[in-house]
Amino acid sequence: LGEVAIFLIIVLSGWFLTKKKKWKGVLTLGIGGIKGISLALGMFLIVLNLYIFIDRKINTPREPNVILIIIDTLRQDHLGCYGYAIKNISPNIDKLSQDAILFKNAIANASWTMASVMSIFTAQYPALLGFDKDISFPKIGNKFLTLATIFKENNYKTKGIVSVFLFSPDTGFNQGFDSYDIENARVPISSPSVTEKAISFLKKYKNNKFFLFLHYYDPHADYLLHQPY
Repeated sequence: LGEVAIFLIIVLSGWFLTKKKKWKGVLTLGIGGIKGISLALGMFLIVLNLYIFIDRKINTPREPNVILIIIDTLRQDHLGCYGYAIKNISPNIDKLSQDAILFKNAIANASWTMASVMSIFTAQYPALLGFDKDISFPKIGNKFLTLATIFKENNYKTKGIVSVFLFSPDTGFNQGFDSYDIENARVPISSPSVTEKAISFLKKYKNNKFFLFLHYYDPHADYLLHQPY
């Protein structure tokens, strides 16, 4: 409909501006006719650009918000969506999986937290990131583009809430985050604390484009005790 409207406007504008000129071929057009065509072309370009601008504003789908949740050492074989049926211990994850893509096979790039998560965030192998030993603590340099940085460069609000010192700013892991919450990280914070901070962020920025990274440490040794369980 927009293209049809543009075509009609061009035809009517051209007819109006050149109606007093007789067309005798391009070579015999008078100055007035040339001016008329120029005005018609100018109007066409203005209307076309306005149409494209308005169409993009109305019809372009909004870029999605992204929440990345990493649960340290959570066992796949103890989640209902992967076949665990002894107890209903993961109802929310199971519900989410029903309307999602569920990967049956996944291979970590490293056997421990820092190296593995850094690989996820940079799409680089641990050896390239500086993990040349079983346990080492290299710093992400500016030469490595992180997931958070990519989102920030695309005008996303970026927030990180982590629960262990392995992701402290000293490692450069906060690169690309507008705000990075790692309070009391030497003593891993428990799920309620991470979740409460995440909910607070979502309430504040629900109308913004955002990338939210959450890291839970509860299943990891030493095991944190939750009284209800």
